[in-house]
Amino acid sequence: MDTRMEVCLICFEHYLTKNERDHQCPDFYQCEACGEGCEPDEGTIELIEGEIYFTHKAELCPAQDEIEGE
Repeated sequence: MDTRMEVCLICFEHYLTKNERDHQCPDFYQCEACGEGCEPDEGTIELIEGEIYFTHKAELCPAQDEIEGE
């Protein structure tokens, strides 16, 4: 059984290599600063120490101060 994992270069989620053709990036993400669900093009996705972090663009996020203060 093939259990090798890959990391998607778009959404940074892990998937089994054998399932590469079946992988779909999520339709929405949850902002780490404000907790709201949002579309992928409304912010940035980062991979930090193996964890996925999505954050709204500052002008769209209610927690604007947290984003601009980083």
